[in-house]
Amino acid sequence: MGRTELTGDAVTIRFRDDSIATACVRGGDVQLACLAQAAQAQNVPLRLFRQPSADGQKLNLNLHLHFPHGEAYCRWGRIATAPPGVPFEESTHVNGPFPQLIADKHATKLVLDTMGFPTPVGNHFTPAEHDQAVAFFHACGGHVCVKSNTGSLGEFVFPDITTADDFIRAFQAVASFTPQILVERHVSFPPLSGNASTLTTYRFFFVKPSVVGIRMDVPPNVVGDGRSSLGRLIAGKNVEKKMRTGQAPIEVNALLKQNLHQQGYDLDTIPGAGEQVFLKKISNSSQWGDSITLVDNIHSSYKEKIESMCNTLSGVNITAIDMKIADVTQPACNENYSILEMNSSPGMVYFHFPWIGPENRIAGHIVEKLRTTPDWFRRRRRA
Repeated sequence: MGRTELTGDAVTIRFRDDSIATACVRGGDVQLACLAQAAQAQNVPLRLFRQPSADGQKLNLNLHLHFPHGEAYCRWGRIATAPPGVPFEESTHVNGPFPQLIADKHATKLVLDTMGFPTPVGNHFTPAEHDQAVAFFHACGGHVCVKSNTGSLGEFVFPDITTADDFIRAFQAVASFTPQILVERHVSFPPLSGNASTLTTYRFFFVKPSVVGIRMDVPPNVVGDGRSSLGRLIAGKNVEKKMRTGQAPIEVNALLKQNLHQQGYDLDTIPGAGEQVFLKKISNSSQWGDSITLVDNIHSSYKEKIESMCNTLSGVNITAIDMKIADVTQPACNENYSILEMNSSPGMVYFHFPWIGPENRIAGHIVEKLRTTPDWFRRRRRA
């Protein structure tokens, strides 16, 4: 949750004069590097320390921020807090017990539905409930998304499923990974522009009491030049992404090849000049999607909806909400947007290192709130 391994030049240049942030990058946690740099800019005392992993097989790098009113311990997007002098082992998630709810995507949907916020129609199944899941697929009109009910980082997510055979393959793939499979009716709105896919999503990053960042996430894609094959275009984009964002290279795996095949392409296909080819159906930046922060045209009502929702949910201090929007220039109503997921330990790296658009240093907002909000450090029930 929020874990991101980046090694590109953009990241190296940003942190090259900061030994602590550089150590975080070398440890594979750029999110930690962003927080460390923000803390130093605000004169917050900090230290790095290592803590055994849950299985005891390795030592994980952690960041400790010290404030007059308490301690904050950070790793891979998770922030835990505690009163002054309380050690890491006794700290609790900055969102209190809220992560327990978020860990169950279906339960989260039910809560949001009750509050009046639109979410995709869906249900969760065990691997043994295969026949019931197939029936639900047909009840949804044969157009669904299949994913783990407890997953993160876009792993084991199969959107835009339209055939029974593809549904069964997706269901079995997710069932091999988790005992809880979530099937949702596919949410589809028309493309917002010539450079956007119907699979485009928006991430709203909330630091109580406000949304402090919005970005558009587009599935991984390349644009043809009329001369180069898809294989060469992917290789070229990987180089450019490393330079501009530090993002890990697009992996040419079986799923990517299958998606190309469904469009009538393979790696040797030469797209026409200006032709945009989508390599996967997942817009998650952890799955090589493009993060775009040029989103000034989004109607303010979406931000207001998210702020109202998050401020109503008890204990929610830091979260990110992923949603689809039919037309960002139009005011929000329950018919033109849908909330896909909430995140209790959200990734912020691609706000700092977007593919297109100005950077938004979310870490600075988080450190400022930690520095000025003693109530976040009181003892609370463990998540």
